[in-house]
Amino acid sequence: MNIIEIGQDYCLTNPQLLANSLEDIPKGKIIFLLNIAQANVSLLSDANIPPHFNSDKYINSQALLPDGRFWLTTIPAQISDTLLEMCRIKKIRLKRIQAIDTLEYRLANYCYQQSMVSTHLFLPLKSGIRLIAFDDKGVCFHYFFSNNPEFREKELSRIYAHHNAPPQNAVILSDDSAYDWLGVTFDDTLKEKMISHWLG
Repeated sequence: MNIIEIGQDYCLTNPQLLANSLEDIPKGKIIFLLNIAQANVSLLSDANIPPHFNSDKYINSQALLPDGRFWLTTIPAQISDTLLEMCRIKKIRLKRIQAIDTLEYRLANYCYQQSMVSTHLFLPLKSGIRLIAFDDKGVCFHYFFSNNPEFREKELSRIYAHHNAPPQNAVILSDDSAYDWLGVTFDDTLKEKMISHWLG
């Protein structure tokens, strides 16, 4: 199984540029793991997809959470089309593609399985920072806030206020010093652990 993480540094509008930027993919099944700002995440009380996402412009995937809510991930259909065309350019048979998934959902699912209560996961992107937060009961929340120095700390303080206190554990998926202001631990093994757990 080949897990290919597609992040913000890849061109998601030009299949040829994307093909040029990816190394040759070994034989076997393929799962694309998206870590991009264009992914929309919603935590829903039921399985009804909001009307503005329920169109041919978006591709939706959803999963039932342990607390009865639904995790909805929506990506622009254009990104999926770019990935498929890139595979054609690289002469990869489309039946090798098992899934186009998102890093947010897979990390959230892993943390649920590991009962990581009072934990915050920070996923930096060019346009801001995604935060997957688990409260002291293991209930999941999802946020997106700016990395603009003028107001990022106030935004994060409001999130912490919603949880009544900073988390007991906090992990960031980047070793870039630009995020040192968060004052949290960098974990370079979390994705590997999540992928191993995911693949069983």
